[in-house]
Amino acid sequence: MPKPFPTRLLILALLSFVFGIGIAATVILNRPDTPQGTLSASPITSAQSIQPGKPAPDFTLPMLDGEPVALKNFRGKKVLVNFWASWCGPCKIEAPDLQGAYDQLKASNEVAIIGIGLLDKTENLKAFVESNKLTYTLVEDASGTTGDAYRVLAMPANIFINRDGTIHKLTLGAVTKDDVLKTFDEME
Repeated sequence: MPKPFPTRLLILALLSFVFGIGIAATVILNRPDTPQGTLSASPITSAQSIQPGKPAPDFTLPMLDGEPVALKNFRGKKVLVNFWASWCGPCKIEAPDLQGAYDQLKASNEVAIIGIGLLDKTENLKAFVESNKLTYTLVEDASGTTGDAYRVLAMPANIFINRDGTIHKLTLGAVTKDDVLKTFDEME
């Protein structure tokens, strides 16, 4: 008959496991706020205070054709920064609404929508853009550095930025055309 497993050994194994989880959580939660290894030409500011009224972290990311786009170049406009991915179901639902809002507002030259394809393959992003006939500004964040700066944990994530570069509103999840139009209307 097999010998029973010693209780002390079981308790020691359990304590070691819990201790290991505690160390891992401490390392993850205490990582630096400033992302390392940014691919942008300009540094991204610390995203410690991603909340309404605080400055939006600047970024420079490549468009899908490689041309760089910097958020600071949109100062003076109301901006929606939309984090998305080609595999994201809610992003697929949201894309036509974002395009509809852009089509309605682009003539005013007072608003901009910047779609950031986050942690996705360029060819998948391009296929998504083509199949949805998207024409607003679309860039990619292959490294996830800008997503980290904005503390994006799920997609889609939408950040509305006032003309002065401060955050107006954060919305996690898909937005509708009406949501976008209403929010742009209430912005400074």
